[in-house]
Amino acid sequence: MHLMSIRIFLVIIILIIFCSSPLDAAAERRTALVIGNSAYSSGPLKNPVNDATDIAAVLKKLGFKVILKTNASKKDMGKAIDNFGKQLKGKDAGLFYYAGHGVQVNGMNYLIPIGSEINEDSDVEYEAIDAGRILAAMNNARSKINIVILDACRDNPYTKSFRSATRGLAIVSKAPTGTIISYSTSPGDVALDGKGRNSPYTSALLQYMEEPGLGIEQMFKKVRASIIKQTGGKQTPWELSSLHGDFYFVVGTLNKGAVVSDNIADEKKKLEEKQSQLQAVKEEQRQVEVDKQKLAMVAPPIILGPKETRRYGRFIAYSNGTVLDTRTNLMWADKDNYTGISWQDAKKYCETYRGGGYTDWRMPTLDELESLFESGTIGINGYNITRLIELSNCCPWASASSEGAYFRFDGGGRGWTKRPFFTRAYRALPVRSFNMKTDVTMARHLFASPVSELKRDGNFIAYHDGTVLDTSTTLMWAAKDNGYNINWQDAKKYCETYRGGGYTDWRMPTQHELAGLYDRSKTYKSTRGYDVHLTELIRITGIAPWASDTRDSYAALFSFDGGDRNWYHQSYADYSRALPVRSVNSVNIEAPKEVIAKIPIKEEIKSDGRFIAYSDGTVMDTKTGLMWAARDNGSTINWQHAKYYCENYRGGNYTDWRMPTLDELAGLFDESKTNRHGNHVNDLIDIPNWYVWSSETRGSEAAYFTFGYGNRSWYPKSNDTSVRAIPVRSGK
Repeated sequence: MHLMSIRIFLVIIILIIFCSSPLDAAAERRTALVIGNSAYSSGPLKNPVNDATDIAAVLKKLGFKVILKTNASKKDMGKAIDNFGKQLKGKDAGLFYYAGHGVQVNGMNYLIPIGSEINEDSDVEYEAIDAGRILAAMNNARSKINIVILDACRDNPYTKSFRSATRGLAIVSKAPTGTIISYSTSPGDVALDGKGRNSPYTSALLQYMEEPGLGIEQMFKKVRASIIKQTGGKQTPWELSSLHGDFYFVVGTLNKGAVVSDNIADEKKKLEEKQSQLQAVKEEQRQVEVDKQKLAMVAPPIILGPKETRRYGRFIAYSNGTVLDTRTNLMWADKDNYTGISWQDAKKYCETYRGGGYTDWRMPTLDELESLFESGTIGINGYNITRLIELSNCCPWASASSEGAYFRFDGGGRGWTKRPFFTRAYRALPVRSFNMKTDVTMARHLFASPVSELKRDGNFIAYHDGTVLDTSTTLMWAAKDNGYNINWQDAKKYCETYRGGGYTDWRMPTQHELAGLYDRSKTYKSTRGYDVHLTELIRITGIAPWASDTRDSYAALFSFDGGDRNWYHQSYADYSRALPVRSVNSVNIEAPKEVIAKIPIKEEIKSDGRFIAYSDGTVMDTKTGLMWAARDNGSTINWQHAKYYCENYRGGNYTDWRMPTLDELAGLFDESKTNRHGNHVNDLIDIPNWYVWSSETRGSEAAYFTFGYGNRSWYPKSNDTSVRAIPVRSGK
């Protein structure tokens, strides 16, 4: 009790000091990021740099700690946003102001940096900054009040080259609670740049922001009235608000010094929470020390040799995801990276690929790619290549004397682009040179005995096959991340199609699993120059790998520079990485010469006579002998992605899942049964959507089955608005 009384007394003293100097207190509790872009090569603007400079000056007077950026590139804007998010943590109010070009594409708002090269709307995602990134930074910072001011509705200079030529900005549908977003004009309209030093909108802001005792919502009303009068009704500023308290740029005499009121009880509660957290940290540190003293008596995993799965002419496919061309002695990955990728990122992808447990993968030359071209062959997805190698699009990148070389498998031909940073139709297809003498030696090393240990670091053991085992959690990690910026969806695909060490059950880690790697006592510099804190056996090139945790359109990351657990929009792709992980099911400590991976026992959990549901997420149809996934993919998906999802599904540890035929789907339809979603199918297979894709196609269309009425119909393969995927395999 005596200690608590001292703490309360200290809190009172601190509050008295803060209240005696309101502007200084506000400076500690208010943070702003101000950006103004004028010097565009296409559609230069006169006022944004002036606007940003003047707004920054006023905000500093009003007690904000201000980050000011003018004529900023995408890289500069991205770094500024990240820095803003870090500085905002623990603050009462955060403000973001932007003046410059902004566009909307498919309902998403983007801020245009200086130096961006935009020729059509598909370029915007890669060349501009998603405005949702600002809101994500504010959300992660947990600031009490968030203010976003966008004087970015000047007319779109790219309208003529856009397929969807939408003027102005779109309405933001989701933002953190306690946020107010102000547009310089109404959604879908454009604002004036102005003939004076400032735009009309910013001029009005500068006029009213310093008015004492004026609440923020009243201030924006005054700004709106002023603009409507100045422009004769041609421009109407617009706000969206989820504020639940008051905010004053300049408080009145009665409220002086109070941005958000904190009473002594609040401070007492915070102190108690800090004390509890400190005790938890001390206990965690004690447990870490205990774990470090345990001897990691775990030996490397045994990799079974690859089996030949199929032959097609001169090509042989193996169970470890590799394809051997017996004519050229080149070994290829059995599929490309499956998503658009730049030349530089494709090179990194190939060189860090670990399919089959090999570490010498590389980007192929044009000659090597051309050796795969077969004009008389129609492979998977319609390209002129053996069916044993799956191309998701026409054009894999090639290594050459300069960046930008690629080969076309939709008719043949070599090509070069002056824009190797473009992604679109380009893919990465790793290759390695197969040498009978050296690879036989490697095969003996890899497949006849345990993989040799490379290095140890406490609980971590690194192996020669590019894997790292954490003996404290029995999780196996890739020895390095993917090496380039990546959004959440592509990171998930990367992890699930990773083949390091010859394993096929890699996945995206949870945020908790990533946090388990964080160790403040260990530090090395990532290739981006940041200090990251984890074992040196796992190399992080950026800062924050994506995690599998999601909520709405946001996904989790874990930052190894500071140990932060963050959430960002799934489209975010700056400094984020993919780091695959897999679970080693069981470790036999008594047998240090091998790791015994026990096959989990599959238990029957429910049956309705014909169908049997098992604990491994599979359902057996005893009438047809087919085994089904216990649920669909969870969201609408186009046919190509549905096919990829089914063939890469690993439910029950089986690797032969596929897309069902129409007849197989129709075999599930039962009018006498209705599941909880209103579909006529048994309850053991969770199909919430009416429509499910089948494997049957005709030209650019694919067939689907309707579980609402039992209909069979056709959609374009590109349709991704209403159809889902459910994997099946022959269970006999």
